[in-house]
Amino acid sequence: MAPKDFLDAHPGVFGYGIQYAFPLRFFSLVVLHKGMYDYFPLEVLEELRARFVPIFANEVFVVFADRPRKGAVYFPDVHYKAFTIAIGDLRRCEHREVSCGDSKDTAFCGVVVTTYNRPHALSRSLPQICRAGAPVLVVDDGTTGEGGAWNRDTAAACGADYLLLPGNRGLPVALNVGISYWLGDPQVAWISCFQDDVDVHPSIFAHLEKVQEPTVRPILTGRLSGRHPTYGRECVGGEEIILMRGISGQHIHAHRDYWRGVLPIPSPYLGAPRPGGGLAGQGPEEDFWISVWSPDSISKKGGYVACLPGLVRAFLTSAEDSTWERDLGEQDGPLRETGEGSDAR
Repeated sequence: MAPKDFLDAHPGVFGYGIQYAFPLRFFSLVVLHKGMYDYFPLEVLEELRARFVPIFANEVFVVFADRPRKGAVYFPDVHYKAFTIAIGDLRRCEHREVSCGDSKDTAFCGVVVTTYNRPHALSRSLPQICRAGAPVLVVDDGTTGEGGAWNRDTAAACGADYLLLPGNRGLPVALNVGISYWLGDPQVAWISCFQDDVDVHPSIFAHLEKVQEPTVRPILTGRLSGRHPTYGRECVGGEEIILMRGISGQHIHAHRDYWRGVLPIPSPYLGAPRPGGGLAGQGPEEDFWISVWSPDSISKKGGYVACLPGLVRAFLTSAEDSTWERDLGEQDGPLRETGEGSDAR
């Protein structure tokens, strides 16, 4: 990262103005112009000093590296000390804050709820999801007639935004649309995707916040599916988590950087999942793409999805309720206790 004027000589440069799209850890070198501190939130300058190594400094620039470099040019301490003095001055003067996607102050969550031709399901799930407290976008994958009107009324009653696609394109497309909607807001750090057939714990996001971490645990789920193997257990922030690779599509919660890495989610065929739609028995495959098949998925990078069981449960499990006549083959247990005397049904 360097002033954009460097771009003429170095095409690999990212200008200061693009930092909202990348956390500081994305960069291996940062060329800081001493006269351009206002381009950075104070917390980013503090992180630069704490986590990076100065390898060069003069009257105008300080160059930082993510690790020590062999052959780094010696520079007089006075040029670097000017940078540390400036940080102190900025802190005392309450340096103006600039939006940064990796800032804890802006790390709130956006929600996508996908639905198609199951208004009775949405009318049960959406009030629970909205009560969890995050802003919600319902993406209706082309429901027509009375069902579409019912979905729109349900969203309005719950205070959720509603987006009707002009035709039935399939679950991967609906997810691409909804996730991209939230990625358009650089202050949305986490995006949680629900299908329309789930019961949701009212404190789901408080539990997820104890465990979520952009690099170590960038993808999580609140539903434990018996159809997918588990690979161990851990305790993080007082929460027991189960390690998984393949996960259920009913709920997928991930950091914005993770979503950007796996988008666009490909479609094996157009439209709602249906028997014989692609290969024999193939559904939309969006869950496996997100967690396993994408080259940038957590599994391909040697990690695991963090499952916090009991935060989400599927309430439609029979083939009659499935858009592609698939029986889940399991009945989910109840949601975990709230400690407040009541649970979602």
